[in-house]
Amino acid sequence: MFRSFQKGREPAKIKKMFAEIAERYDLANRLLSFRLDKRWRVQLINSLAQSKFEKTLDLCCGSGDLLFPLSRKTTGLLVGGDFTAEMLAVARRRSDVVASKASLLQADALSLPFASETFDLVTVSFGVRNFYNLEKGLTEIRRVLRPRGQLRILEFGSSSEFSLTSKALDFYNRLLLPRLGHLITGKGAAYEYLQESIRDFPAAENFLDLAEGVGFRRLFYKKLTFGAVYLYGLTI
Repeated sequence: MFRSFQKGREPAKIKKMFAEIAERYDLANRLLSFRLDKRWRVQLINSLAQSKFEKTLDLCCGSGDLLFPLSRKTTGLLVGGDFTAEMLAVARRRSDVVASKASLLQADALSLPFASETFDLVTVSFGVRNFYNLEKGLTEIRRVLRPRGQLRILEFGSSSEFSLTSKALDFYNRLLLPRLGHLITGKGAAYEYLQESIRDFPAAENFLDLAEGVGFRRLFYKKLTFGAVYLYGLTI
């Protein structure tokens, strides 16, 4: 149904793009989000309340920002999976990721290397937008979740509604984000892709309809920072 990629945006090209920005990925995230990315991840963790999970998968884990806080919510196995080896190499050098005792492995979200019903919790922060086939990626996540398992997603949002806030976000994403991303990483194309993928990602209700279509039930969703980012809570 929905696909985050169009012609010329194949997975191999996206993997190469992330590999090229891996070493400056964290710095770019902090500067481009005005450090709000850390607050958004805290809100994801807080949405889990006091629950403890036996087995957790942080999919599209990138440089590992979520792994240490997730380790405090996980009593057993904690896995960080990403399809870019260079991102995982950055994660392995981080002291907080080492402290989390997470297992890191290269994994394709559309063909996860885990048995069905393995995890109690799956998290994806700013990754579902990069699934070549969104429906297939959500179906794979559902497959590896146990009954009543939970899924938390952080993702950039866009709105068709006219408001000063939505127009300001659109201006930042289209005109400023690629230029600032180029200054920080030297790879402007990566941030052209970022703003395009934000634009192409389905609106919140459409995304939830798709998730429900593959077997998820919605727990909640909320706008963060005036709709720049959405936090989704789903279960099966």
